[in-house]
Amino acid sequence: MDNTFEGGLRRIEDIVKQLESGDAGLEKTVALYEEAMTLIQGCEAQLKTAEQKVSLIQKKADGSPFSVPFEGAE
Repeated sequence: MDNTFEGGLRRIEDIVKQLESGDAGLEKTVALYEEAMTLIQGCEAQLKTAEQKVSLIQKKADGSPFSVPFEGAE
């Protein structure tokens, strides 16, 4: 399984297509829904982490950007 943000989005899109087709039975539909929700939570967590990293970019006194490592920031 592709654990990247992009891979998660692709899988979610695949699941949506399967669900929209109406071909899956009840059990399969529930399983696909559960998988999609797990993927959505993972993608949201990755986005939150990326947003936090971006927010740590600051400017020096001369206006040039510098980064503060995310791991050390609280």
